[in-house]
Amino acid sequence: MQLGAVDGKTTNGYQRSVRVDLPKATSGWMIRVRRITPNQNSGTIADTMTIAGYTEVIDRKLRYPNTALLYIEFDAEQFQNIPAVTVKCKARKWPVPANYDPLTRTYTGVWDGTFKQAWTNNPAFVTYGLCVEDRFGLGKRIKPWMVENQWDSTAAFAAEVKASASRYEAIVRKTETLEASLGNTNAAVQTTSQALVSLEGKASTMWSVKMQINAQGQYVAAGIGLGVENGPAGLQSQFLVSADRFAVINGINGALSSPFVVQGGQVFMASAFIQDGTITNAKIGSFISSTNYVAGSTGWRLDKGGTFEINGSVSGQGRLQINNNSVRIYHANGALAVDLGISV
Repeated sequence: MQLGAVDGKTTNGYQRSVRVDLPKATSGWMIRVRRITPNQNSGTIADTMTIAGYTEVIDRKLRYPNTALLYIEFDAEQFQNIPAVTVKCKARKWPVPANYDPLTRTYTGVWDGTFKQAWTNNPAFVTYGLCVEDRFGLGKRIKPWMVENQWDSTAAFAAEVKASASRYEAIVRKTETLEASLGNTNAAVQTTSQALVSLEGKASTMWSVKMQINAQGQYVAAGIGLGVENGPAGLQSQFLVSADRFAVINGINGALSSPFVVQGGQVFMASAFIQDGTITNAKIGSFISSTNYVAGSTGWRLDKGGTFEINGSVSGQGRLQINNNSVRIYHANGALAVDLGISV
């Protein structure tokens, strides 16, 4: 509680300021101002008291930590009013590669892996700073070593066309290369086209696509090539494929299938019609038969159990059946004619 009294006369308004030291609080304060003496109900005396306002004063040293302050000093005689100040702020400095010029956004020489602090508006380095800054960014969760290796990345595209002609030959060659790398991982695709003719009447064309990936200590390459060349046997065309797996995809009716696959040195065919074939060695998983085979009627069939059945070309011409124990021949009416074998 703080008491105060007013005594005297004045023809103008009278103001008094009172400082009240408030105790510590967690939810604010309740302040009440009360007049003890009654008002003079007179036409010649005005003693009504009102509260003009209040001001909260914080007694503390405000140093504005982690904040940039602007200080300007000028001569007040040069301005009639307080001048307005406009500032172009560069904001804070961010980590950038040591060989990087933030003004021209160019590099000098080879980066040694270190950073320097500089003003930049490059969003890539601002994002990097937000990731590794532990005061206001994600630095408490993301450490610099987690993202620094990501800067060692390149992406390149190159296209080259060479054409030359002389009295002996004419050749034109076009090469396009796509290459991307990140750390120790890289991938590349190269497309090449070439046409050549010579004075001897020889000519050749070539088109190829080569691709390679080097990742996790493994190197994998694939490619296709199509060409026509004039060799010892004359003009010859060829189509070559280099891949761990080669497949023909069928997408009829929206369902994908692979009727022909080459993988691991083996050829897999879901179904095949061979008009004239020569097989050095064959292994049958179940059976082999003629296209007109009907059990006990027409055609022939040899199964993996060792039973060989031979019928006539049309039904009713007799039948021969051979297995590991017997040889049997049947008449046209189906009656057994010959029966040879073990324990017959």
